[in-house]
Amino acid sequence: MTSLTTSASAEERWTRALKIPEVLVVDTNTTAIIADVDNPAACSVPSFLRIAKTESNYESITAAILSAQALGRTVRFFAAACYPDGSVHITGLWIQQQ
Repeated sequence: MTSLTTSASAEERWTRALKIPEVLVVDTNTTAIIADVDNPAACSVPSFLRIAKTESNYESITAAILSAQALGRTVRFFAAACYPDGSVHITGLWIQQQ
């Protein structure tokens, strides 16, 4: 597994392994949109897993998300917290190797 994180990873903060059906990259963030995701951070909008462009590992995480989606790989996201809009603030992910 490939792991990219910015904080200590407690097992209960990682999502289960899943594929990324949709990604939205805009000026301020990258969002993985996954309808059937578990919710380890208890956010009100768990299907939007987001990393802000201001995060130090934004480029690495965005590249990993896009690569995993393009290759059809499953990933686990680290849910650090909830953003004010209820989406999940991600700070890491594992790409499962095949």
